[in-house]
Amino acid sequence: MTDKDRLNPDDWIKAGLAALAEGGPTAVRIDVLAKRIGVTRGSFYWHFKNRRALLDALIKHWAKAQTDDVIAEVERLGLPAEDALRALLVRCFSDDGALERAFRLWAGSDAAVAAAVAEIDSRRIGFLVGVLCSSGIATTEANAKARIIYRAWQGGYALVEERDHDLIAADVDALAAMALAPVR
Repeated sequence: MTDKDRLNPDDWIKAGLAALAEGGPTAVRIDVLAKRIGVTRGSFYWHFKNRRALLDALIKHWAKAQTDDVIAEVERLGLPAEDALRALLVRCFSDDGALERAFRLWAGSDAAVAAAVAEIDSRRIGFLVGVLCSSGIATTEANAKARIIYRAWQGGYALVEERDHDLIAADVDALAAMALAPVR
């Protein structure tokens, strides 16, 4: 038995996510992924009923890896709210955004993906609200600030610039300071 015969669903998901990030949902085709992995199409059907099952697995994986795992990582640090906010922002702003952009583009043409993205957005913003409230910010203000932070993060992916880590760190510090500052 070769290594190629030992594929598991995660191998297909990894290839699917790479294809999605590179070319959007139309690039996630079974024949293309099989060629990318170096196996036959039949291998795919051993792990997934159909293409929609793979697409659903991509959404589930993205939600876990880019939301649940990130939240758990920040919570595990056990930092004060101000430091937790900075740690979260550093983590988020350091990502290249390829999958974020791909999922959001895909959401424009697929209702199931749009619902998943909306639910993920809600969880992420809810976590930000919790962090801000933990720093002593009132809930109403925390909600507004969390939405602004989230929009800044997502909007950053629209910038066509080289990812300058020093600039990102400075932006994270400035955004965190603004978010934690009292409203005048």
